[in-house]
Amino acid sequence: MKQLTIPAFFLLLAFVAQAQGFTKIDAHARSTPFPQKQDTKALAQALSVGCTTEKEKVRAFFVWIADNIKYDIKSFENRSDTDPKEQEEKQNPQHVLRAKKAVCAGYSNLLIALCKESGIKALRVDGITKNYRGTVSRAGHAWCLVRADGTWGLIDATWGAGDVDFDEGRYHEHFKENYFFS
Repeated sequence: MKQLTIPAFFLLLAFVAQAQGFTKIDAHARSTPFPQKQDTKALAQALSVGCTTEKEKVRAFFVWIADNIKYDIKSFENRSDTDPKEQEEKQNPQHVLRAKKAVCAGYSNLLIALCKESGIKALRVDGITKNYRGTVSRAGHAWCLVRADGTWGLIDATWGAGDVDFDEGRYHEHFKENYFFS
């Protein structure tokens, strides 16, 4: 019995140590100001200060985006009335930084741009998901697949930032770390 207790204890210590490591990274990301010129390179460099691994950098990007970019409900609701080219332009990283809002494609594009500036592989995944009611959503969704420190993981900065109540037409900020490298 004691042999099972000791490894479990060390596993718990490893989990706590990693959580504490992200606590420092999260605090740094939350204190990093908005870039003056909507420059992804400068933002990636600022967020990378103090990071020793690729995963820490990606975590800083994820937290910063979740805390600073708001969901653009109006763009989502008016997507059928807007030119597709205009929709895509509104989701490019520079526009997202300037407007401080986006839909899922913009959240994903910004995360990918920050990763690219840091030499980290990242891809946007477009697909469909279930909504909060458990039914397949009629709208598509975008999230990221990122390779950090030799491991691929899924990251959804949109859902990590909060929830949209489409019945009320409101966005509710609520950071959820379970959308980081899940």
